Amino acid sequence: MALTGNSIEEKIYNFLYSRIKNAFGVSGLMGNLYAESGLVPTNLQNSFEKKLGYTDGTYTTSVDNGDYTNFVHDSAGYGLAQWTYWSRKENLLLFVRSRNQSIGDLESQLEFLYQELSTGYKAVLTKLKAAKSVREASDIVLTQYERPADQSESVKKKRASYGQKYYDRYAKTTGGKSSMGKTITTGFISATINGINVDSSIKCNADNYNSNASRNAAFVAMHYTGNSKDTARANANYFAGAGRNASAHFFVDDTEIRQSVALKDTAWGVGAKSYKHASCRNANCVNIEMCCTAGNYRISDKTKENATYLCAYICNLLGITAAEVDTYVLRHYDVTGKNCPAQMAGSGNAEWAAFKARVKEILNGGASSGNSGSSSGTNGSFPATPFQVKVLVSDLNIRSNPSMGNNVKGQTGKGVFTITEVNDGWGKLKSGAGWIYLENKEYVTVLGSSSGSSQPAAPAKKSVEEVAKEVLRGDWGNGADRKKRLEAAGYNYAQVQAAVNRLCK
Repeated sequence: MALTGNSIEEKIYNFLYSRIKNAFGVSGLMGNLYAESGLVPTNLQNSFEKKLGYTDGTYTTSVDNGDYTNFVHDSAGYGLAQWTYWSRKENLLLFVRSRNQSIGDLESQLEFLYQELSTGYKAVLTKLKAAKSVREASDIVLTQYERPADQSESVKKKRASYGQKYYDRYAKTTGGKSSMGKTITTGFISATINGINVDSSIKCNADNYNSNASRNAAFVAMHYTGNSKDTARANANYFAGAGRNASAHFFVDDTEIRQSVALKDTAWGVGAKSYKHASCRNANCVNIEMCCTAGNYRISDKTKENATYLCAYICNLLGITAAEVDTYVLRHYDVTGKNCPAQMAGSGNAEWAAFKARVKEILNGGASSGNSGSSSGTNGSFPATPFQVKVLVSDLNIRSNPSMGNNVKGQTGKGVFTITEVNDGWGKLKSGAGWIYLENKEYVTVLGSSSGSSQPAAPAKKSVEEVAKEVLRGDWGNGADRKKRLEAAGYNYAQVQAAVNRLCK
């Protein structure tokens, strides 16, 4: 998955949280990584810089280029976890080379770290996932994973204090997605979602929510209203009264989407005395209620479909990608254990899995997640083939045939592409790679007739530093796919990777 975050530490937190799903465990682990390397993936053990005659950067480059061949056996600590023992360094080297990445690549080191925990340190990982405090998690990592010579009480306290800072910064205030989740200043949205105009004419009583100038939101929490049969309008009317002690941002039924609480304000949807989820709280989530439109306390298929489009719309606002839906789109059940939405609750629920799959499909370009019912949101007609389109996102799926049900063969990356055939809103790539969905204006701009130029056309050249920053944001994909895209766009992969390493320092 592409790393998300505005800083190295934020990217590390978000990656680890997506795997461990326990803020105490993640923070305790990060405190130890900070003590080892300062969270610098290219960090060479300080005492070896003079001994070997290398800096962090020159050591990394020399290992990558093959100029330095004693990486495995030089006994020098390296990387986030300061891997030192020869077999662990050998495994790290083999792992990053299998991904066609630099030995100092942040994402590769995080993937390797988690692989180590999942295989050779299973007991440590289990304890991190169940940790009840930062200190507990930190001590586990110190004594059972890092195992430095000094494991004294003073060292334990110091490392736990580092971890506590990450917990306070990312878990306590804003949840697992951290403060980057997104700072929300938006009030009531004006949008057409799945052909429905969002209606905010009936607003929640101020007695039922917390008013904010802005807030940091990272999660979407899905609910059901729990009535025998009801409508979005009826719920909006109810919460317009005082003293309800609860609220939600949106109510959805078969024909309406009602916004009751402004996005910048805190709705009372997942409050509880105890929590099942480590980070999601009222303060950092958007609450969506699905009405029981099918009767007998059940949600109709049409209401669920409307809710998936609304959920995808909110995901776009918060910066939640399709790859992150499993982490940041939750049920009330996931947050507190409440049986809500009842028909989607419980472990391994197929209906909930299908709901999330549909949200991912919309986010990946299956249909517009914004103004899907408005002509301004779609590309409705296309010029005669061949013609060119500009892809605006880095992860538009390429499918084997013109249908959402077909296999994903890869992603396009951003750039200009030539279309040789159109079928029901899908365009066939001249390269023969497959088909891409053309109708969503948020992802694709139709440029017009093609003169037959090669596909994809290289985008306007940017500086190596600019491209390196885009790589760190995840705009160019990962591994061999990243290298392929960069070289296809006319960039020198080695130069870009060296710039990435510099920025990671």
